[in-house]
Amino acid sequence: MPCSHVSTRHSADNSSLSSTAIARPKANGSKFLIGDRLSALDIYWAAFAALVQPLPPELCPMATAFRDHYAERDPGVLAATSLLLLEHRDFIYREYLELPIVF
Repeated sequence: MPCSHVSTRHSADNSSLSSTAIARPKANGSKFLIGDRLSALDIYWAAFAALVQPLPPELCPMATAFRDHYAERDPGVLAATSLLLLEHRDFIYREYLELPIVF
C-alpha cells in the first residue's frame, strides 16, 4: 500500500529532526545518537535506514534487480535523509552488527 502524503510528510519531518539530533552529539565528539555508547536507538535507526536506502553492495550483497525495490523513491523522504544519517547507519552496521548481510 503506498504511503499517503500525510505519512510521507511525517516521515520526512522525523528524518529532518533525526539529522539535527545526530549533528549535535557528533559536534560534541559522540559517535552515537544518545550519550557516549551504543543504544537501541542506534540499532533501530540503522535497521530503519536500510528501508530508505539499502546498504552498499559490499555490505549487503543482493541481485541488482532487487536493489531498486528496496530503495525509497519519495522525493520528500529522500531530501530529508542526510548523508550524515546514512553514514551513521553504515558505522553501526560495520562496528556492531554482522556483515555482510546474508539473506
